[in-house]
Amino acid sequence: MKLAIIDLCNTLADINSVLRSRGLDPTGHAIPAGIPLWLDHSLYLSAEPINPSIQFVTKLAANGYSLIYLTARPKETTEASAKWLKDQNLPQGKLVHSDGVPKGELILKYTQDHLVTDLVYMEDSPREIQSYLNICDKITATKKLVIVRQEYNAELDADEEILFSV
Repeated sequence: MKLAIIDLCNTLADINSVLRSRGLDPTGHAIPAGIPLWLDHSLYLSAEPINPSIQFVTKLAANGYSLIYLTARPKETTEASAKWLKDQNLPQGKLVHSDGVPKGELILKYTQDHLVTDLVYMEDSPREIQSYLNICDKITATKKLVIVRQEYNAELDADEEILFSV
């Protein structure tokens, strides 16, 4: 099985620009204004797509990859997240909320529970990228880390990058 696991916020959806438009100074990997902000569905629905990332995911699906959209967003945002994905005409995939569990742990469990031969992980958050790198040697599949470049992750190494800057 060929599998791509894709983050949403600031990987596919430009949430940082929405936060900036609301007068917040986001870091892209921390909660700048507390939990109530993250329950505001308009935050997600008004985010512009990061087009190079959208194109990359579309190509992955066309090349036979199954997709999991793995997000740290609260479960209460499932409907808004699914609507945003559909509005962007992204390929079908399973929407999974990490519920505070490091994404690396979830990726390891999923690859162990399924016959994954090729894995692509697409992320922007340094914390989540590190959680993936911490378990990477336990995954037997061929792996590719794709980092969507933001100002806060410029120092991280990737197998492939998608350049994005505001």
